[in-house]
Amino acid sequence: PIAAAKETVPPIWPGFRGRSRDGVVHGVTIATDWTASPPKELWRHPIGPGWSSFAVHGDLIYTQEQRGDDEIVAAYQLKTGRPVWRHRDAARSWESNGGPGPRATPAVDGSRVYALGATGILNALDSGTGAVAWTRNAAADTGAKLPDWGFSGWPLLVNGLVVLATSGVLAAYDA
Repeated sequence: PIAAAKETVPPIWPGFRGRSRDGVVHGVTIATDWTASPPKELWRHPIGPGWSSFAVHGDLIYTQEQRGDDEIVAAYQLKTGRPVWRHRDAARSWESNGGPGPRATPAVDGSRVYALGATGILNALDSGTGAVAWTRNAAADTGAKLPDWGFSGWPLLVNGLVVLATSGVLAAYDA
């Protein structure tokens, strides 16, 4: 048997592909012989369609999903999957190859979550409550044409800025 890893610092995966944007979790070793030590499902929770992965900070995980005619930015408890909050925008993106839903993974800096929806809505939300700090329409701000597949670049947090790629146009917002 493998001893459970002891958590010494809260989990942090601040956005797409992690801290170093390389998709690697450093300092963790997992058993790779799943026949001898199979992974165990801890929880399961249905979410709406979309292409967003998860950002993690402490005991919360953040993602985007499509629920009917609304794009959702949502927070769930890491250990239980219990919904904590949801923010809704009346927006729907769909294309034949990818289906419905937002494409970008949110970014979290601890106090705020930044999420770019497929139609260009950029939200800065309180990470604990989902309250709106500010919102912008990146497509309107940059004059960028909405691609058929929707905006899919994740927000990048750099030196107090939220940097976005919108159809060949870079935009930066004061976080």
